[in-house]
Amino acid sequence: MRTGLTNGIKANILTSEVADLGEINDQMQASRDQLTEQLKLVDRKIKLLLRRYNNAVGQYELLISIPGIGPVIAGWLLVYTEGFTRFDNARQLACFVGSAPFPNQSGKIKNPDRVSEWRCVRLKTLLPNGVHSAIQYDPELRDYYNQKCGEGKHPKSVKNAVVCKLLYRVFAVINRGTPYVKLYEHKTTKIA
Repeated sequence: MRTGLTNGIKANILTSEVADLGEINDQMQASRDQLTEQLKLVDRKIKLLLRRYNNAVGQYELLISIPGIGPVIAGWLLVYTEGFTRFDNARQLACFVGSAPFPNQSGKIKNPDRVSEWRCVRLKTLLPNGVHSAIQYDPELRDYYNQKCGEGKHPKSVKNAVVCKLLYRVFAVINRGTPYVKLYEHKTTKIA
């Protein structure tokens, strides 16, 4: 709603040369400012709840250290995994999210691997947003994505594989108890 009001104000500024929309703009600006304050309050409450739900290890901070895992995805991962006590490994979480591929064969006939239709819809819709961010900001995942697409793989299939990679990183960070380390940077540096 706030974005809609912001765009409406911008449009009214452009049309104000033709018609006097000053009063309408003032009302829209007041509504936008009120929504901005409400969003800040909600964000503070969410962060307070996450800190309360977060255990002594600081799982929330560990999760947001991973490129592609932002505050929203980290919060939902904490909720759905019940503080990472619900699943033993990343494969189980990938199955729950609906991104782990399963073989699809019968006898001698082998079809392409498929993901299960049973999945957590909220995480399945949130994680592709993290994938877009990860591909953009993480050189290792960007290279992986470009390589697989270059090999002829379908981009949606590759993005699904990147979701699995993100979930494996999530479990690695949680199990280690240390923030994510970008090893890719260390691999590319040459020793003189």
